[in-house]
Amino acid sequence: MSEDQLVQRLERLERDNRRLNLFALAALVLLGAAIGLGAARATPRVPDVIKAREFDVVNAAGATVTQMSTARGWPLLEFRWPHGFRMTLGSTPYPNISLYGPGGQSTLLAGGKIGKVMHGPEMLLMGPHGAAIDLEVERGRPNISLGDLSSSSMVLGATNAGTSATGRTQPTSAASIVMFKGHHVIWQAPDVGSSK
Repeated sequence: MSEDQLVQRLERLERDNRRLNLFALAALVLLGAAIGLGAARATPRVPDVIKAREFDVVNAAGATVTQMSTARGWPLLEFRWPHGFRMTLGSTPYPNISLYGPGGQSTLLAGGKIGKVMHGPEMLLMGPHGAAIDLEVERGRPNISLGDLSSSSMVLGATNAGTSATGRTQPTSAASIVMFKGHHVIWQAPDVGSSK
């Protein structure tokens, strides 16, 4: 083999080697692109548990309209509307729903006992200036209470505030009406001393 033939053969091998390298590089680029597209289309992994102390949902203006958090260690879900109106679910040891007007004025509380101890379901409607209607079933004894800021109130149904002629407090039945001025009974029917 002459020197010229050897040079031609070497040049052809180098040319073929460059083509092979370009082909291999192109194949790797296409393979990488295919893997990347496949990964982009794959469903993202959804975590089994997300933990946080608070979740806020905001509107287009960036104002919080829904908030999920805890209050004093109890679950709380709050919805907020313009002009200060709010609704909360939860927030006490007993499940409840609360509606608030502008300025934080509570207008409706419904759920378990709203006071310190849960004895039964209760719904409390509150108006401006302290007027309130309270529907309650306490230890299986239903009543409706009406009250205002002048300390006048009335209980339709069972209550422990009926006072007999002897001055002792006695429970009344669900078929009773008791009217109060402050904590003093000013009228009741039937009279606690009468037979039921």
